[in-house]
Amino acid sequence: SDEPLRVSLRPPPADRRHGEEGGGRDDGPLRRTLASPSLLPGMGGLPRLNLYQLLDEELEAWITDELRIEKKRAKQLLRQIYEKGNEKFEDMPLPKPLRKLLARTASIGADDWQVLAQRESADGTVKVAYGVSGGHAIESVLMPYDDG
Repeated sequence: SDEPLRVSLRPPPADRRHGEEGGGRDDGPLRRTLASPSLLPGMGGLPRLNLYQLLDEELEAWITDELRIEKKRAKQLLRQIYEKGNEKFEDMPLPKPLRKLLARTASIGADDWQVLAQRESADGTVKVAYGVSGGHAIESVLMPYDDG
């Protein structure tokens, strides 16, 4: 078939696992299924998406197109990050299932980076090596300028 494989992000209710018969309940819009969820950041071994790297319209498209969540949630998320300065999904007034989904697939900033080494030279240049997800490392260099 040409249709994409659809898999739920949530495990089935306990009474529906392993072929057991029984009823389930609808958990609302977050129960919707996604096409190829293993391709989402934070799932299937991919690093989580840093939301600071997205423009407003890109964040909105990611929420609505990739996560299949209503547009108003993207607006709420933007307001929490940029107006309220909130950097923790669990502290945001969003539905709990959405907060959990965001925590698995996204980050606000580089909370999963670790400083491996830092060195400052006599001229004020600062070099920092960061450990990032997947066992990789990157180096940043901050060079002071007298823009006078």
